Amino acid sequence: MLTEQQIELFASRIQGRLTAINEQYLEMIGKRIKEIGAMSATDLHRLKQMKSYGSDVDKIVQQLAIASNKIITDIYDMFEIVAKDNYNFSKQFYDARNVPFVPYEKNKTLQKYVSSIAEQTVLAYKNLTQHTAFMVFGKDGEVIPSYFPDNKNKVPTTLSKTYTKVIDLAVTKAQLGMTSYQSAMRETLRAMADSGIKTADYATGHTRRLDTAVRQNVLWGIKQCNQGVADITGREFGADGYEISYHSHPRPSHVDMGGKQYSQAEFKQQRIDDLLNDYGCLHFKFSILCGISSPAYSTETLAKFKSNDERVINFEGKDYTMYEASQLQAKTETAIRKAKDRQILAKASGDDTLRREEQYKVNVLTSKYTQLCDTSGLPTRAERMSVSGFRKVNIIKDQKSIAKKAKKIYNLDNEDDNIKAFIRDKQTIDLLEYNNIKVVQKINEKEFVVETSKPKIKKLTQHALDNLNSKPDRKSMTIETAQNFVDNSNLTLYNTKSVTIKYLSENGYSVLNFDNDLVTAVPQKWRNKYNKYLNERG
Repeated sequence: MLTEQQIELFASRIQGRLTAINEQYLEMIGKRIKEIGAMSATDLHRLKQMKSYGSDVDKIVQQLAIASNKIITDIYDMFEIVAKDNYNFSKQFYDARNVPFVPYEKNKTLQKYVSSIAEQTVLAYKNLTQHTAFMVFGKDGEVIPSYFPDNKNKVPTTLSKTYTKVIDLAVTKAQLGMTSYQSAMRETLRAMADSGIKTADYATGHTRRLDTAVRQNVLWGIKQCNQGVADITGREFGADGYEISYHSHPRPSHVDMGGKQYSQAEFKQQRIDDLLNDYGCLHFKFSILCGISSPAYSTETLAKFKSNDERVINFEGKDYTMYEASQLQAKTETAIRKAKDRQILAKASGDDTLRREEQYKVNVLTSKYTQLCDTSGLPTRAERMSVSGFRKVNIIKDQKSIAKKAKKIYNLDNEDDNIKAFIRDKQTIDLLEYNNIKVVQKINEKEFVVETSKPKIKKLTQHALDNLNSKPDRKSMTIETAQNFVDNSNLTLYNTKSVTIKYLSENGYSVLNFDNDLVTAVPQKWRNKYNKYLNERG
């Protein structure tokens, strides 16, 4: 049986081809914006009368066509690999039933079926790529004034129309002699990157990122191919049951079926097929002979897997099931790709301010992603954050000021050691500064002394409520008591492991997450070990 990682890699390969074209389009527009910003008034007037940039969109269309030919080949190859894997898995059951097993290469009936399913997926893919568009909105969710009014009414804008409008906007801003041309174009650049090339249903106005939509379409096609081959082979060798593949962190309604074997009666009675047909479900079925087929995983191994799936983790002061953690992981991967898209477009357009701003966000989000994976045990998925054309920018400009800042935070034996420590913790420092928290001093492997405002607690997390109701020494730790600890705190610490902020007062401390929700409050007298940090701060 193919693993979920192998199947994911199939889809990611295709997604990567389309992501690359998206970056080419953004870079192309960015370069034109940069050129227009450097033109004289005479050049700009002449540009209004020219169609010299019209061929740019033609190039992207050509690139889409070239990628499409490769993707169509990929789809047929992938489906054949999946079908062969499923079919070869079934050979043991043909042998057990003394039913002749025809090798896949000679099984014309099965090949014809697999080809037909692949063809359906290819047709769906072609339909997606024939309706490419942009939906351009500002960061406040409103359309960019006067240039994309159709988008406000959920009417997508074609690639060529989007390109023309953005170039017209750039020419207009440059002709007006704006104090900062780059600043004037910045909102449009962000909006373009956030949209990316989409596939559009012009009848409804519904749009999805093209690369993401195609990835989902291919995964669903692979699933349908697997299901069909399982049914065909099962009928041929006389299957009396199914085994469902296991994959980690499934949606709650799909937990029970993963890795289990069912008789055909149980399969029908429990409506497992309905669950398998839920869009986006990554479970596969395989036809088996009950009592003959050994499960892919032993009872002990499967129990271990599912026990891990049932874990609840605490991240940034909030409790997450492993399924919820995997959804947060996917959401963070998307946010990282968006920030990289903006950084690429900013670089191409010559907007160094936006480029560094987006690199800063990439650093912050990457730090959060790493901490989430470390806390949860989820595997890092570099391919899901990869954006072709992205090159990391060093946002540390002034070595002397960095050395001075690093000395204050670490105060190690020499300047090199301080700077190395600073660079090692840079993502954490960026995360804190992004949340308006000043780093003062690192006091151990997981804690920093920080300075920040004394916020109002929004609400109690479930963890804080559980402590309040179940621990005798916490019964008085109401939100009012916790707020008092915050308001009268003498020292504030950031914990890199729990991603929380601790406010220490004379009579206790409160721990908050970045949303200012209370994680816990503890009645505890001031500990003298903290005095030295107060003294060092003066």
